[in-house]
Amino acid sequence: MIIRGPIAANVSIPTTIRDYTFGSGNDVVPTAAANLLIEVRSAGGSGRCDASTNGFGGGGGAYGSESIPILSSDWGTSCPYVCGVAGVSRSTNVNGQTGTTSSFGPVTLNSTSHTITCTGGSGGTTLGGSGGTSTGGTTNTSGGNASGTGFSSIGGSGANAGGAGGSYGVAGNPIGGGGGAGDLADATSSGAGATPRIRFTYT
Repeated sequence: MIIRGPIAANVSIPTTIRDYTFGSGNDVVPTAAANLLIEVRSAGGSGRCDASTNGFGGGGGAYGSESIPILSSDWGTSCPYVCGVAGVSRSTNVNGQTGTTSSFGPVTLNSTSHTITCTGGSGGTTLGGSGGTSTGGTTNTSGGNASGTGFSSIGGSGANAGGAGGSYGVAGNPIGGGGGAGDLADATSSGAGATPRIRFTYT
């Protein structure tokens, strides 16, 4: 006779990655997951469109992350997330638009509450846009600040190997790069900020 004991402790899952780049919702912890690496990247800000060459690019998005051990009692838990919105391109004599906040949580996993909040990069003005900031993670990295002005403007880069900032009139690169400045004198719109991303990696 063969007697088989409990096998739940030996159950495992292949690495499962779920990315979200817009909207909000809940990601459900899969059965047999043992760990969650949550990574939040916020959106970039757009550059200023100026009547002269005095505009600056937008700031880059921030990065926050945490590695969370998962208990069997956590399986099936809904983890709320919000993806912010990138700053939109400007075609009139106005400042750039700031990217909105991206977040994870609050949610209780492994008997502890977890929240990560990353603000978006700020829009360019007559000063360079500032990078977004992150709180709540075990790793929290601010986005890059914009540099240069007018034709030489460069948006801030997304934090932690995120997308590079856009040059004059060019959108920021995914994920989280800030857009370059624009100039009404030659009908060049400013660059938009790049999209955010929230990544759930279960092992």
